[in-house]
Amino acid sequence: MSQAATEPSAGEPPPRTRLFLSYGRADAKELADRLRADLESRDYEVWLDTKRIRGGTVWSEEIEDGLRSTQIAIALLSPHAVRKTGDPHNPDAADSVCLDELSFARFVGRPGPSSRSWRARVSRRS
Repeated sequence: MSQAATEPSAGEPPPRTRLFLSYGRADAKELADRLRADLESRDYEVWLDTKRIRGGTVWSEEIEDGLRSTQIAIALLSPHAVRKTGDPHNPDAADSVCLDELSFARFVGRPGPSSRSWRARVSRRS
């Protein structure tokens, strides 16, 4: 592909970076919604399941399409997001969908979580 084909024409804004946001609904939905809003206010395009998956669609296909259509996967790795079958602290005895999303993101070559992680305490906005 030529250099000219990847750059916007003069006067056109550059394409927005497309991000896929993976999270566990049980304990990180509020944080995911806040992060989406903050990222979108900084001109990122954010794929979030609650905003992109419509009723009556096959959600697993929608998620895979979302991962294929984005450039970077961001994961909020909360306890719910990383739960595994057989873990005595796992209330629903099911593997996390987030782990599947991250595996698929790696399969399609999307950059994802690095080896860095931070513990964060999220304060509630008043």
